[in-house]
Amino acid sequence: MNGVPLTAAAAGLLEKPAPEATGEKTMTHRAPRRMTLVAGLLALLALLATLTLGAAPAALAAGPESGFFVGGGAHVLYVPGEGSWDGLEFNIKEPLTGDPDAPVGFFWSDNFLLGVKPMMGYRVNENLAFQATYSVNIPKTTQQSYSESTVNTYYEQGMQAEWRQRSIELVGVFQPSAYSDFFIYGGVDLLRVTMDVTLYEGVETTNLFGDLITAGEVQMYSDHLTTSGWLVGMGLEFPSQSEFSEVYVSAQYSTARSQGAFFGTPDFDVDLGGLSVTVGMRIYPF
Repeated sequence: MNGVPLTAAAAGLLEKPAPEATGEKTMTHRAPRRMTLVAGLLALLALLATLTLGAAPAALAAGPESGFFVGGGAHVLYVPGEGSWDGLEFNIKEPLTGDPDAPVGFFWSDNFLLGVKPMMGYRVNENLAFQATYSVNIPKTTQQSYSESTVNTYYEQGMQAEWRQRSIELVGVFQPSAYSDFFIYGGVDLLRVTMDVTLYEGVETTNLFGDLITAGEVQMYSDHLTTSGWLVGMGLEFPSQSEFSEVYVSAQYSTARSQGAFFGTPDFDVDLGGLSVTVGMRIYPF
């Protein structure tokens, strides 16, 4: 990482002009608050429980009563991305700017990350299992820029960024009844974020002789952070054609929140856990 804090560099390189003067896109909507996320999670889990309790309890849950298992699935994660950074309001969908009176962010188009979650674990008995999951999200790439032009001059400045978020989830899974496919789980979420940022500006102008003259500046930054939080979730198992595998769907909420400095700027206090939904499969190979 370069020695200059990212927000300080942005103040010098990304001075945000008036939108009407540049045609810059402005963000007027906000991400839902945490209580809205929790309410949505509870509603989804209540639906899962209702579907489970309404099913006939004639068959046992899918899969063996005990043993090692491996598996994985695809998931979608909603990252709240709200908080503060060095005393400024932070919203991950806002632009990065040096304006002290405006919220600061990384100009995400939405709050969603897509990814996969390989796992391994051990089912102790028909009611209890332990598992470790590695959540790998597709990198989130963003770009913000604005430009100005006159008869013989074109000027542009902006930012390109890539956000990579990974996490390790260590949880215990409890199945209240052997006659139900409903399960609940809880544990710890160990999260790591790596971000690469390129700030740039450039100008092209034509002199009196018709020659094109160009000049520009590029600043590249990279940093990472680690944090942790609690997670809770619920889900359903669905029998498959094989007695050694099972399909599942689950929803969970993580309290992981960043703390400390990020890109040399202190007090990056942002909610990064959020709500996720996963569809996957467990396989009992032995």
